[in-house]
Amino acid sequence: MMERTRPIVAFREIAFGNVRKLSAEFGLTPREEYSLFRDQADAVAKNPGLFGGIAPASRNPTTAGPDEAAEDEPAAGRLIGSLSSLDSLPPGGHC
Repeated sequence: MMERTRPIVAFREIAFGNVRKLSAEFGLTPREEYSLFRDQADAVAKNPGLFGGIAPASRNPTTAGPDEAAEDEPAAGRLIGSLSSLDSLPPGGHC
C-alpha cells in the first residue's frame, strides 16, 4: 500500500504559505510589526513635525489650557492613540 498526498492537503499548504508571506509583507507577524513601529519612530525622530504635526520644540504651552494639551499629545512611548491627532471628519461630517 502506497501513501499518497491528497490534493486538498497540497492546496491548503500552498494557501498557508501564501498567507504567511502576505502577513509578513503587511506587518502582521510580531517581527514585522516591531520593525514597522521601529521604522516609524525613527522617521518621526528624524523629522519633527512629520505628517503635519507641530514640532515639540515649537509648541507654546502657555497658549493651550491644561486639558487641551493633554488631549493633543498622547502619552510618551504609547503607540495606542498616537495617530488620533491625524483624524479628520468623514465626508459630510459637521462635528
